[in-house]
Amino acid sequence: MMYEMPKGIRFLELNFNKITELWDNMKGISGLYDDFSRDNFKLFQAKIVDPASVWLECTEGFGILYLTNIIKGLSGTGHILYWDKKLRGREDFTLGILKWLMDMVPLIKVNLYLPGYARVARLFAERLDFHREGKIRRW
Repeated sequence: MMYEMPKGIRFLELNFNKITELWDNMKGISGLYDDFSRDNFKLFQAKIVDPASVWLECTEGFGILYLTNIIKGLSGTGHILYWDKKLRGREDFTLGILKWLMDMVPLIKVNLYLPGYARVARLFAERLDFHREGKIRRW
């Protein structure tokens, strides 16, 4: 079955220049990387081309959405990055893409892992109807 891609999104172009540009945009975002992966471009490159991931970019250039650790028929880890940090008003857009991804892959669940200090991200996730399932300690 074919699923029409939602308006405003496209698959990330996988070439070295695009991956390098994305790395430059993402490496300065605090809390995005752990100590092991913070300065590891090769690890980042491997994540992008990993067959257990799907990377999408907004056609207007304001951000990316991607899934990693995909287990078809079960779950994937969701990542949403809007470069301009505007979240309010993008709930329907984001939810539409996540629902499309869940149908396309297919998945029954998308997991988000948010640090405790990411209050704005947590509120955005709640507006997308995500539910807190627990707290990971000593990760």
